[in-house]
Amino acid sequence: MIKNLFNLTLFLFIVLHVNAQSFWKKSDESGFQLRSAESRSIIPDKYQTFTLDFQGLKTYLANAPLEMSDAKKSETLLLEIPMPNGKTELFKVYESPVMESEISARYPDIKSYKAYSLSDKSKNMRFALSINGFHGSIMSLSGETYIDPYSSENIQDYMVYDVKDHNPDTYKGVNLCGVEDESRPEIHHFNPTLRNAEEVELRTYRLALACTGEWGRVTRRGTKEKCLADMNTMINRLNIIYEREMAIRYIIINDNDKLIFLDPATDPYENSNEGKKLVGVNTSKLNAIIPSTSYDIGHLLSICFDIGGVVSGRLCNASNKGNGVTCNNDNDLSRIVTRVLAHEIGHQLTAGHVWNNCDFDGEEAQFHQGSAVEPGSGSTIMGYAGTCGVDNVVSAEDDYFNVRSLEQMYEATTNNAQAYLCATKIQSGNHYPVITMPSKTYVIPISTPFELSAKATDEDGDNLTYCWEQSDTGETVPLGSQSASAPLFRSFKPSATGDVRFFPRAANILSGSFTDKTEVLPNNSRDLNFRFTVRDNNAAAGGVIWGDYKISSTTQAGPFKITYPEIDVKFQVGQQVNVTWAVANTDKAPVNCKMVNIYGSFSAAIRNDDPNLVPLALNVPNDGSQEVYIPNKVSNFFRVIIKAADHIFLTSSKIPSKIEAPTTPGIFFETQQNYVKICQPTEGKIDFTTTGLAGFSDDIIFEVASELPLGTTASFSNTTVKAGQPVSLIINSVNVKGNQSGQILVRAFAPGLDTMERLINIEIVGANLSSLQTLLPENGSSGVVALPKFNWIKKVDAETYEIQLSKSPDFAGNNLVVTKETVDSTFTTPVILDKSTIYYWRVRAKNNCGAGDWSRISAFVTEALSCNVYNSGVQSVNISASGTPSVEISLQVFSDGTASDVNVKLIKAEHARLVDLVAYLVAPSGKEGLLWSRKCGTQQNLNLGLDDQSPDFFQCPINTGKVYRPESVLSAFNGESIKGNWKLRIEDKQSGSGGRLQEFNLEICSNIVLDQPYMVKNDTLKIHPGNKRTITKELLLAADNNNSASELVYTLVYAPSSGILTFNGNPISAGARFTQEELNNAKISFEDTSEAEGSDYFSFTVADGQGGWIGITSFNILRDTDFVNASVDYSISQDIYVNPNPTNGDIQVILTGKAISLTNYAITDIAGRRLLSGLLTNGKTDISLNELSNGIYLLRMFDGKTVISKKIVKI
Repeated sequence: MIKNLFNLTLFLFIVLHVNAQSFWKKSDESGFQLRSAESRSIIPDKYQTFTLDFQGLKTYLANAPLEMSDAKKSETLLLEIPMPNGKTELFKVYESPVMESEISARYPDIKSYKAYSLSDKSKNMRFALSINGFHGSIMSLSGETYIDPYSSENIQDYMVYDVKDHNPDTYKGVNLCGVEDESRPEIHHFNPTLRNAEEVELRTYRLALACTGEWGRVTRRGTKEKCLADMNTMINRLNIIYEREMAIRYIIINDNDKLIFLDPATDPYENSNEGKKLVGVNTSKLNAIIPSTSYDIGHLLSICFDIGGVVSGRLCNASNKGNGVTCNNDNDLSRIVTRVLAHEIGHQLTAGHVWNNCDFDGEEAQFHQGSAVEPGSGSTIMGYAGTCGVDNVVSAEDDYFNVRSLEQMYEATTNNAQAYLCATKIQSGNHYPVITMPSKTYVIPISTPFELSAKATDEDGDNLTYCWEQSDTGETVPLGSQSASAPLFRSFKPSATGDVRFFPRAANILSGSFTDKTEVLPNNSRDLNFRFTVRDNNAAAGGVIWGDYKISSTTQAGPFKITYPEIDVKFQVGQQVNVTWAVANTDKAPVNCKMVNIYGSFSAAIRNDDPNLVPLALNVPNDGSQEVYIPNKVSNFFRVIIKAADHIFLTSSKIPSKIEAPTTPGIFFETQQNYVKICQPTEGKIDFTTTGLAGFSDDIIFEVASELPLGTTASFSNTTVKAGQPVSLIINSVNVKGNQSGQILVRAFAPGLDTMERLINIEIVGANLSSLQTLLPENGSSGVVALPKFNWIKKVDAETYEIQLSKSPDFAGNNLVVTKETVDSTFTTPVILDKSTIYYWRVRAKNNCGAGDWSRISAFVTEALSCNVYNSGVQSVNISASGTPSVEISLQVFSDGTASDVNVKLIKAEHARLVDLVAYLVAPSGKEGLLWSRKCGTQQNLNLGLDDQSPDFFQCPINTGKVYRPESVLSAFNGESIKGNWKLRIEDKQSGSGGRLQEFNLEICSNIVLDQPYMVKNDTLKIHPGNKRTITKELLLAADNNNSASELVYTLVYAPSSGILTFNGNPISAGARFTQEELNNAKISFEDTSEAEGSDYFSFTVADGQGGWIGITSFNILRDTDFVNASVDYSISQDIYVNPNPTNGDIQVILTGKAISLTNYAITDIAGRRLLSGLLTNGKTDISLNELSNGIYLLRMFDGKTVISKKIVKI
């Protein structure tokens, strides 16, 4: 079988390569000769050279199927592509235009293609063909690779190089970017986890890409076709980044050739060499030439020397959507996209600068407080890499966005934002990964390395990459400096091994060198916020998701470090060594690390899953010393690493030691299981290997040399073995009560020669995790506050609890409001709940052995209030920079009533110095409430809400869109008349900084009196086993004095366990909804699948849509052979024969007597999912079950009126 599979694989590989075309030939650069018209503007540090049959390739690609067409599914065009290692790789190629159809037709020689590697799912490329030759961009997990002509005017000879190997100094001495006030970024707390496993939408935007005459007339261009060809190349390279990072694609519009100018004297732009003067006029210039409705985003290419690029507009904002400029000052298209164009387009998608400090004149104005999450210059696309002198983190930016940039851009382009609504959406077939963040938070000692880890899965099997990034936005500080809140750690490129990140990098930890200014360990007490970002690198449309994680450092502990062996020492295999370390108060609060793990590191291993990281002693006390045995491995590069057990900090010996072979005979035994966890009532097994040292080959005797943990027993597989033979210790936990932990000392000896001992740590984990009981909010509670506390009864064996809160008892999708793991038996929801809404909640206990069953679902309804939100709309109320002005926005309320809850939904303003501001809410009566006073220092701009019930106290920054508790309670307005003018007043207490008050939204609620629905009928359904019966209003009826039957909505909480509840004949499950009217119209039925006597039930809630409800109620079902259902003639069942049953393959259904009238059949599983169906013919029907796995199924036979069910078993 294996041989046949190998032959098939080999055959397919050969066939693909035979059918593939290779127009590339590896060539020697020495054979290239520049003609007089040719010049070289791109000279990477390293590259490979190839020769291309350009015309042959062009002809071949005329047959490429169109991406996103039906032909893509059936046609495959294969092409060999050169790689930077000098070899070629096979790709599937599709035409993928980045220009609209009409302009593509006018310039048929300008083409764009997308290609997918056959050997690496995560590797894809975009390339362009034109009069300017072939330009390719390959994206892979290792980075971006370009293929460019060797020289200008040359479409035959090419360079293949990694982008990181080419870093021109085009912008040396020039401010890299400018962002005008209109494009200042706003930071929102966008929640990506809501996208878990959802399908990724590819969003496309129409791009109007203009150029000045200065850009259009340069030597390599000079015609509209050549200009458009360069634009086509640039957008291909832009798209390969945005498709992976944002699932966004830009398409050049049909009229774009009208925006290309070749003569500075006739183009519509003045001051073309000054980007800052161009940016504010580009939208109006575009709109004067093409319709404003024909594009979503506009941008201008020019040659300018005041700046690298500048933006003052936003995508899809009609008034300034074209206000973006990129200064492309030479013929080099290799770095312009990543360094400037992708950066400036990012600004147009609301992304701010991520750099924290830049040693360059004039850059202070470009510091963005809300997004400055990278130390120094930063290293990602929205940073200033290579521009900031002593603050440079790297010399050139990497080709990915920091997660803070992603957050800003996703917020602007998803969730019905303006830029989402104007996009063209295409379903990609890809799905977002699902992320699992660590549940525990830690306090770490100062000046001590630490590691963070998380996990993710992807249902499409894409190659995931991971990236841990710090997300703190503190004050600006020089690179390498400390503060209470500034970022300390740079971002590193996402990688397949990035699920675990060491701070600082592993090489620095292993050498004990902590002087890298781009990764600074905290030496003060502070919070450290991180984000874990997962990319699926899907070539069609990348799915990106992230999660937040917070730790803190303390000066009460640390640094934690090894004192022996700190530097190089010579050891022998099997030598007993006393490892020592400085505990530095890490065993005390607030760090509380009681146990540590000690490892031997070979080949610079540091990850727990690296086989070269060898356990020496696991889960031993953090007391500063531990005896260990040197491993049986001769090495010149051996280090000791100590990691906190159940914590995240670690340390390493600084200089590698040497392990030499022993010189005298002896014994050695070891295990990879110094720590063993046993889940009751299973057995634990510890496997040992034995070795004779220096020629020893006699018997080794094993014994347990200590007391056993209470209730355990232990035995060896053999007590005597020859050197080199394995032995196992089996520990039985059947008689252990609850949780137990302890140590077992295992001794091995060769009589009269040598003795060796190893200490094994045992943890036995209890299994009593079931029957968890919820307490508060009580099941059936009404009028629950919008920020409730949850409580349940603790389980002794539980380590953590998982709570879920949902608007539906299906606890799935967007209905799921909260899913959280906590160590306590109380929990406060982190989100403010909607009013007059039914919520369902459940909790389960967990420990290291697994999770218990979910508790019974409880339901409650939040307080019933009549709420209205009053919106000011977008305004521009000037806050003068001179004097101490007071400004207001008023909201007129015309309704009568008394306030019972007042919340500020939104305050949005621009201001250069927030500490100058004091804010008040003023009721129509004149009553005032202080919202906040003089907060947040020199931070800029407002974007926040205020609510007494927010889980977050007032804290900076306040430009994030979050909701905080105000300085004075808003409940002070309860009882006020709601009618009249409500005012937001902002007072500026210090002259010199001004701004604009832009928006004010206020929610006012008043109490309402509810008329609750009630049950009129809730009788037991009596049914004959194996049959089906409609549930009528004579059995189940709810009523309400104010609502009709169509307004009373049942929600199914628990479905029947022995049958199927159906709506219109289709099975329904928990979370399904139906109305009383639908029940009255015989839409709801129960079909028994047990064919046995007994009882069953389903449970439900009823809501009237106005806040009234009936809590979880059960509807009982009783199955008994004495019951008669008038809708079914039970004698028919006796006329049906199914043989054989059980069966291992086919069955034959024979109909006799009255059963001859049955015409159709369906086979379902026990959950009611239809698997097979067909017609019953001539009284005898053969049905094949070969497609079904072994199990119990239901054969349903019917004729439109009668339904008969038979249970069948496949074995």
